[in-house]
Amino acid sequence: MKALDGNLKANQIYTRDIALKIIHTKIETYQKIKDMVLEELKINKKYGYYFKICLQMISEMSNNLGDKNTSWIINKYFLNIFDSIEAILKLTSVELKTIEILDILLLPILENELFRMTLIQLLDQNKDLKVEQVQENLDQQQSLDYVEISYQMLINRPRAIQILHQRLSLQGQQSHYGIVDFINELPTLTWKAKGTLVLVMLGGISDITTRYLLNNNLYQFFQQSLNLFQRPNSIKEIEFRIRTKYQNQAFFNKEDYTSCRLSDFPENFAFGVATAAYQIEGAARIEGRGPSIWDDFCKIEGKINNDDNGDVADDFYHRYKQDIQMMKSLGIRHFRMSISWSRILPQGTIDSINQKGIDFYHEIFDSLIEAGIQPWVSLYHWDLPSALYGRGSNDAWLGQKIINQFNEYADLCFKTFGQKVKRWITFNEPHTFIWFGYGLGIHAPGRCTQGVKRDDCEQVRGGGNSSTEPYIVAHNVIIAHATAVKTYRDKYQKEQIGMIGWALSSDYNEPFDLENPQDVEAGNTQILFQFGWFMDPTVFGKYPDNMTNQISENRLPSFTEQEFQIIKGSYDFIGINHYTSRYITTQSQAGNDWESDSMIKQSTTNKEGKIIGPSGDSDWLLVYPLGLRKLLKWINNRYSTIDQPNPQICVFENGVTVPGESKKSLEDAVHDQFRVEYYKGYISNLRDAIVLDGINVISYFAWSLIDNFEWSNGYSMRFGLVYVDYKDSQTRYVKDSALWYSLFIQTLNLNSVVPQLTLEQRIIIPMQNEQQFGVIKII
Repeated sequence: MKALDGNLKANQIYTRDIALKIIHTKIETYQKIKDMVLEELKINKKYGYYFKICLQMISEMSNNLGDKNTSWIINKYFLNIFDSIEAILKLTSVELKTIEILDILLLPILENELFRMTLIQLLDQNKDLKVEQVQENLDQQQSLDYVEISYQMLINRPRAIQILHQRLSLQGQQSHYGIVDFINELPTLTWKAKGTLVLVMLGGISDITTRYLLNNNLYQFFQQSLNLFQRPNSIKEIEFRIRTKYQNQAFFNKEDYTSCRLSDFPENFAFGVATAAYQIEGAARIEGRGPSIWDDFCKIEGKINNDDNGDVADDFYHRYKQDIQMMKSLGIRHFRMSISWSRILPQGTIDSINQKGIDFYHEIFDSLIEAGIQPWVSLYHWDLPSALYGRGSNDAWLGQKIINQFNEYADLCFKTFGQKVKRWITFNEPHTFIWFGYGLGIHAPGRCTQGVKRDDCEQVRGGGNSSTEPYIVAHNVIIAHATAVKTYRDKYQKEQIGMIGWALSSDYNEPFDLENPQDVEAGNTQILFQFGWFMDPTVFGKYPDNMTNQISENRLPSFTEQEFQIIKGSYDFIGINHYTSRYITTQSQAGNDWESDSMIKQSTTNKEGKIIGPSGDSDWLLVYPLGLRKLLKWINNRYSTIDQPNPQICVFENGVTVPGESKKSLEDAVHDQFRVEYYKGYISNLRDAIVLDGINVISYFAWSLIDNFEWSNGYSMRFGLVYVDYKDSQTRYVKDSALWYSLFIQTLNLNSVVPQLTLEQRIIIPMQNEQQFGVIKII
């Protein structure tokens, strides 16, 4: 319907002629079904109830494919569904014919993981045909009844839809918009099964119903009501057994076999790009900026690849107008950046304010707003002022004095920039800067246990203790975060109308051995130790039970009652940085630091030796797009509360290095198809998390806008959508990934075709006036 109305985004996927043909073909096919049924000769009476429901849906949908026509579904089923569910779950021996299969298809029941598993268990216990036999029947077009079809839908809905579409479309007439005519093609199907399939071929009515529930603030109530009928004690017995060899298969793009499901992102969804001050700004020693711990760390020989540093970096300090104009031309409307604490407070405290630093950020925010770009600003992206760091055991983040120092710095930023900045992020990836900086010693400030993690801990930054310091630092960071949030809420939020949260990080983890329930649970433990370490206190006021139970010798601090009151609820959104996934298994013996306290071990391969995904130029980054969707579901399931039943989630970083990119010539490096495919896969799963899983994700930021200083890797790793030539005065060249991302955020078409530009057309040349380069004319 959007394509027929001339919607530009929809027309990127379907022309008006194709859209008209889609609708005409579907309605014509459904009408044929309806006419045959009206003869009352082709259908058994006992199946009439099911099929008439299908016909009613066809009638409604053929007039208008919008959300408003789903209300009759809700009216009929919403009030009656729970009695049916309760009856099903109370049965000790299930007679499958009594199950309201249409309820399973019509309503978003399957999005509730525990309930889905319970239904599968009931089917698995009382159905002679197991998963493999149902799969074989589907592939061979054997006689199917609605129970078998629904069984497959329960186990793996995307796979079922894909196979059914392939088998039920007319031979030689399959297309990307899915012609459906199976009346004469599969006579072995019962009419009840055909009625069920009408719903399937409509593109997934539960997707549309989910959207209706969300739009009317009913979705969370519906899911909470389902929880009343769950049997969690039975889930662990089947969780690892139900996973089948089909579950992680790659599927066709959903638009290949459905055409009327809602696939767009919400209209106010924020697509953007991300950066950080030390990684791009440069200008390290001019106009009053004080040194940071990263300036100090880079001076230590051998700590950074090629002994690189951030003294010049991408020279954003002098090129920000050019880069902002470049973003505007690419259609980017959201920009995540950070403020350099030591640029505005050279000594780290409000006793000495650098006005030139304040003016610099005012100019950036003014330029962004003028260009129609919203700033999302991080207060701490790892560059602590050197003046606040000492070598003692109670200095900087190891002591509590810094909590107030950070709060005063945050207060200054809120007061000074709050009328221009409406999205605040207190800390970026605390887990990373804490474990790498105070556990492994490979990031600033470089603290660790001498002789355990490294042999140079004492010589570099005055020693450390990898067993205790990460937990102490994390505790203080959590309190500092909550204190700053309280300051913002008490003094500024009502007037400035902004939001505040933080950007945490986590991998996703698949079980090393699917048949080992301990490996299944290990994935949950790892996320709790990495993400829950920080998020659990802000939601529940305490650390995860897994951590308190497994961390020995009282190394994990506890919160006072006063701290509990400040910490709990200290977020408006949940921020996540996600890049990669791993397989995970258990270890029998705990260690004495964060890395081993969890008693788990990550692996790039599973029990069968299968690697989880291809790697980028960074050996730690393996591509597994489904991991993002699963991680978002995990976050939503754990942190949905009465106060925030469907929490807002922001994906603040997601990106990849291209294999061999750092060694490629400029001419080759700009053609980064590997990165384009990475973004296609992850954004596709992000969309599914929103549309199919009902998760309230509100933003996505690609890391990064431009190649930059990648911490201990220096400039040897490139994450940018835009190439930076460090051999030629930081000249920028637009990569294919930037062109693709630009087209995508303007059309929402994952299959956007990247225009072929010469190297000269890709160059971004600094000019006094508005920038002129090839991209403007093409997009």
